Amino acid sequence: MALTLLDLSQTNFGLILAGKKSVNEYLASYFESPYTQAIQYMKDNPDWTLEELATDGLPPSAIRAAKFAAEASEDLEEMDWVTMLKEKATVSALSPIFKRAAKMIDRGKDPNLLQVMGQVKAVSEESETGLALASEVDTSNYVPFVRCGYRPLDDILGGVPADGPTIIYGPTGVGKSQFIAQFSIGFLKEHPTWTGALFTLEMGVKHWKWRTERSYPELEDVEDRLYISSDARDIDELEAKVASLDVDFVVIDDMDGIVTEVSAVGHEDVYMKVKRICRLLGIPVFVIAQAKPAALAANRFLTAHDVNWSGAGFKVAALMIALQIVDEFDIDGDDGYQTYDEPHAYLIVTKSRDGYPKMQGPGAIILEHDPNSFWTGNYVAKKFFKKGKRVPLKR
Repeated sequence: MALTLLDLSQTNFGLILAGKKSVNEYLASYFESPYTQAIQYMKDNPDWTLEELATDGLPPSAIRAAKFAAEASEDLEEMDWVTMLKEKATVSALSPIFKRAAKMIDRGKDPNLLQVMGQVKAVSEESETGLALASEVDTSNYVPFVRCGYRPLDDILGGVPADGPTIIYGPTGVGKSQFIAQFSIGFLKEHPTWTGALFTLEMGVKHWKWRTERSYPELEDVEDRLYISSDARDIDELEAKVASLDVDFVVIDDMDGIVTEVSAVGHEDVYMKVKRICRLLGIPVFVIAQAKPAALAANRFLTAHDVNWSGAGFKVAALMIALQIVDEFDIDGDDGYQTYDEPHAYLIVTKSRDGYPKMQGPGAIILEHDPNSFWTGNYVAKKFFKKGKRVPLKR
């Protein structure tokens, strides 16, 4: 027989009264009334008594029902009553959300489906991020880095973080959108069963596709697995859209397009929610950001602190890559990277939270000179350059 939320509330409350469960294992919101108020009273008053619970409004009939349910559960001691209550409470909380949406539909009105998705996600989030014993967490098939189909990153870094934010930044005009378009196509070709979502917040979807398919005709090979949108008013709406699509990676081009408050607090809020998408959905998210204007005027290679609102970005990023195109005349002094007479493209790895699976530390991946497309070239001499010396690529 299926157990209702009231059945499970009575059983768990009875187990607490019998001393078989601790009230600290529960949240009051797990229980159906009148046990909700009683649980909160017990948590607030560790020396509670049954008389006090009755005085606080718990009917004697509810106490008797709880004791009887707990006694009946003795034949089913192997059942995890706490988890069963928690899961039932989560599902039950979804009922009014769906009822309101259904009522609107029945009356000929269109519910805000994105809002419904956001409410559903918020309700279920508690169960998705609950505590688990370390012994119950299976890491046998977990990999922190995943191949992305972009050879310089796959060969030298070992891929990109599988479930964390990657921040890609650089000056205006360096080709960030071109880079991420090529990158997205490569990701889908590397993983033939995956789908991706790309939010182009600098141009409309028609403009983005028109420009991309002329630079990368291979877009046609993956366009049935790449969702594109230029309509995301804020990070909450973007998160709801991503959750409804069930995609395998997300690209946000660019970050400033979803920041509603231009401040350190506003940027930190967006970055933290990007990190939450990665954590809850278990997917990589790639964010395009701008470099600070002051850094560009300094005639040097970019660092981790040169991304706009760097404090918030650096805190949440699993990987940070600065894109820069320079020749030896653009750099004052010796930053430790090889420079050339002709402009070369640099992918400067400024942070990697989980270390460097293949390389030996932070540094720059230098691409061969190609005046037509800076970001499609191979890396220079199959070597990885870091400050102070050249390090041969390990294969």
